[in-house]
Amino acid sequence: MRDGWDAIIVGSGAAGGWAARELAAHDLRVLVLEAGGAAPADAPAPRRGRHPVQSKCYAFDDGTRGLFVDDLDNPYTTPADAPFDWIRARTVGGRMRVWDRVCLRMSERDFSAGWPIAYTELAPYYDEVERAIGVCGRADGIAAVPDGRFVAPPPLGPLAAHLQAALAARGALAQVTPMRRA
Repeated sequence: MRDGWDAIIVGSGAAGGWAARELAAHDLRVLVLEAGGAAPADAPAPRRGRHPVQSKCYAFDDGTRGLFVDDLDNPYTTPADAPFDWIRARTVGGRMRVWDRVCLRMSERDFSAGWPIAYTELAPYYDEVERAIGVCGRADGIAAVPDGRFVAPPPLGPLAAHLQAALAARGALAQVTPMRRA
């Protein structure tokens, strides 16, 4: 048996978990370091006011607060002329838990003429990963947010269902897309 590791991966979320899977499948010795933990439902909520950066995330609320880093215990700095809000999850499964299992594909328009690859070359890999990790969504035919190999999203909530019905009644081209935020 060899000593040491061929690869060390920080985080077991979608990217880290997939990297570990691929490397291990090629007989590399992989160590995955995970800082997160699955917070039990009855665990006390983290104290309020400790998430000045994390609370800027659209998914931050009382129900998800425990999935985010405590900014006061985990500070960082950026240059004054280049501020950056670093949204950090601390949970097994990474940010996909925060994103409700949504992981949007880059679209054809995201690739400029200078890119060495095109969306069509990546699409089969997106398909494989989406099937393996259970990305949530619905095929809506929106070019800017390409369809994928999704697991079914949960049903629309009452307000979204009402909005969808109202749009359909007016013949609007817009549609409500569950669990896909762009």
